[in-house]
Amino acid sequence: RGMESAAHALLARALLAEGAGAKASEHIATALSLREQGYTTDQLPALELDAVAIELLAVLDPPRADTLLQRAVQWLHTTAETEVPEPLRHGFLHMHPVHRALLAQAQARAKATAAVH
Repeated sequence: RGMESAAHALLARALLAEGAGAKASEHIATALSLREQGYTTDQLPALELDAVAIELLAVLDPPRADTLLQRAVQWLHTTAETEVPEPLRHGFLHMHPVHRALLAQAQARAKATAAVH
C-alpha cells in the first residue's frame, strides 16, 4: 500500500498540472490517508509525500497546506533534536533537498504572514 500512496501523490501532481484540480484533490487525499495509516515507501518516503502534498494543497487548499507544512517542520526539528547526533544536525536539516525545501517554505510563509500583520 506504500506504493499505492506514492502513486496517488504523483498522479495528483500530474492531474493538477493538467488543470484537473478536483481529481488531484481526491488523489492527494487518498495518498495522505494511506500515509496516516503508516503506508509509505522508500521511493517516496513520508516526508517527501508530505512535500508533494504541500505543493498541491498550496493551490487546492492553502490552510491545509500550512497545517501540513507546520507538522512536517515540527517533525524535522523534533527528529533532529532527539534522533540525530549534534554534529550531524545541520546536515540533516539543511543538506537533504526535501528537508531544506520544507524549511525554506516555512520560513517564506512566516515572513509573508508577518508582512500581512
